[in-house]
Parts: sequence; structure tokens; C-alpha cells
Amino acid sequence: MAEKFEIDLSSIIVMETGGMKGRRKEWVREELHNFLGRRFNLNQVHSEYGMTELLSQAYSKGNGYFQLPAWMKILVRDINDPFQGISDVGLGA
Repeated sequence: MAEKFEIDLSSIIVMETGGMKGRRKEWVREELHNFLGRRFNLNQVHSEYGMTELLSQAYSKGNGYFQLPAWMKILVRDINDPFQGISDVGLGA
């Protein structure tokens, strides 16, 4: 929609849910938010991250900071050895 139309959506909340779902080249979040901001006259784009079927959604009102549900736990893993160096980042609040 943003590729075809330039619309003033500044009075509503726009939320991206991540990924191009295999339909095109992936953009990093900043690229997508900048593009949507220009096309829809937005100061901020909100984000959702997670999987609905796992009750693991986290939401961001911008700037890459996500609010997590209390039951969601984040683990940071080494990209080269995901079973080593596991670090518990903590639970959401």
C-alpha cells in the first residue's frame, strides 16, 4: 500500500508486524519505519514481534524498545554456537 499511495495517516497508529514473508528482499526495521513514515506522514511506527500462536508477542511504541508480557523470557545466544553462552536477559514487566 505504501508503495502505491502517499496518505496522511498521522492521526492513527501504524504497527508493523515484521518480515516480508518471503515476498521480497527483507528490510531492516529502521528502513521500513523510515519508508512508512515518509509515505504516511508518520513521526513513529509501532512494532510487534513474536508469534501469536505461542503467546509470545512483544510490542514497541518506537525506538526499538519492546514491552514484554510477564511470562516472556529472553535468551541471548551465540550465533555461531547457540547451545553455548546462553545468557538470561530477564522477564518482561
